Amino acid sequence: MIFEMKAPSKCRNIEEIRTEIDRIDKLIISTLAERFEYVKEAAKFKKNPDEVMASDRHTAMLQQRQDLCNKLNVDYEMVENVYKILLDYYKQKQLEIWNKIQKK
Repeated sequence: MIFEMKAPSKCRNIEEIRTEIDRIDKLIISTLAERFEYVKEAAKFKKNPDEVMASDRHTAMLQQRQDLCNKLNVDYEMVENVYKILLDYYKQKQLEIWNKIQKK
């Protein structure tokens, strides 16, 4: 997907701001869909439920996200909250997929 971008400072009115926010939301949702495809595929490589839960991986990943937030001057608390919801959801879905694979 290619979306034309306008810098926030170049927006002349609220409609242009909203158009750009909608564009960004489309990118976020498209990226989440793409990420979920990788999460589903990862279930094929996991040997047991502990690997699905991947606590060590998630801790390391959150640290990497915090480092990125610091670099980009983004509020990590907000990002951490989003990622915790995302990771909990993806872990549950991946576990469901893993269980189905094991039954085959």
